[in-house]
Amino acid sequence: MGKIIFWIFFISTIIGGCSFIPDDDDKPVYHVIISPSFRSLWDDKGEMFQECVSMENNTRFTFDETYVNKVSLASKDIFFSLDTEPTQAKVFQLGSVDLFFITQKANPIKVISKKELRNIFIGRMTSWQALKNAIEMQSSFQGDIHLYIYAQYDEVSQFLSSQLKLGDFQTGKARLISNQLSMREAIQNDINGLGILFSKDEVSGDIHKLEINFDGEDEFHIPIIVQLTEEADIVQMQYIGCLQESLSR
Repeated sequence: MGKIIFWIFFISTIIGGCSFIPDDDDKPVYHVIISPSFRSLWDDKGEMFQECVSMENNTRFTFDETYVNKVSLASKDIFFSLDTEPTQAKVFQLGSVDLFFITQKANPIKVISKKELRNIFIGRMTSWQALKNAIEMQSSFQGDIHLYIYAQYDEVSQFLSSQLKLGDFQTGKARLISNQLSMREAIQNDINGLGILFSKDEVSGDIHKLEINFDGEDEFHIPIIVQLTEEADIVQMQYIGCLQESLSR
């Protein structure tokens, strides 16, 4: 009789104990992907995104950190990107990121106008010496402007095209760069280089932030967007709220 009681107690303890062991298979799973242009921002603020995930212990977030196209969105629950017009349904703006134009510190040109920037992109202005700031300073600095842009950050290109009214912008003679680290390295090694960053932490050392005279117009702020494929549930709204609060600090 004692043995029977022991085995009943032992088995019930195991069964009861197992009921408290969380099973990952029973947790809701949210599949998340990030756009190529958002990837660089993710690298800069990755801890914040992971901290917001850990707030909900009964949920699993599976992050796909590979470079993907928007066609993959249909099979995912959450999609992070930078976007110029967050007007679609099920889209939330988390914050915004500033776009910086950079040169090498040794480059004496420190300010250009928005119009001059546009002329550089469309190939109408190709020499540093032709810029108004160079003429005002009577600078002897010469050389062709080497424009560096991102090869795969479509959202950044679309944003610039919209803000500078570039139309169907063609890369032309622009030099293509894969990511922000490569952009920084390229400008460090090219005194004639003009590049783009969208992370303040990268503007340091031998890199100088080129001031843009906007003549009262808005500066370049790209919205940070999260897009959902279904109506947001409470977990997703908690996650979005956490990110919005973190990005506003």
